[in-house]
Amino acid sequence: FSDGGVVRDAPAGSVEAMDTSCSSNSICLWGGTNYTGRKVSTNVSLGCWTLIGPMNTRSLKTGSNRSLLGLYSGRQCTGSVSPSYGPGSSAPSVYYATASAL
Repeated sequence: FSDGGVVRDAPAGSVEAMDTSCSSNSICLWGGTNYTGRKVSTNVSLGCWTLIGPMNTRSLKTGSNRSLLGLYSGRQCTGSVSPSYGPGSSAPSVYYATASAL
């Protein structure tokens, strides 16, 4: 990404996916409740970003310096949108069909 951001996609069961932390400038999404399963994390700070492959987000965290404006069901921040989450948020049990985020 032009801002130097990185999106990481860790498969369920991997060491990175089992790490339930989320760095201060990141947004972290898990495919299972209570921060389990596939983990997608990013520090992209500019605009909408699209996941490598869509997922059902079942838990999420935002870093202490990061907000999440919404998870979108469609690519390029289209379709249904989730509520927003402020810095330092934790949601251990949610359900959002996710293809992109802002």
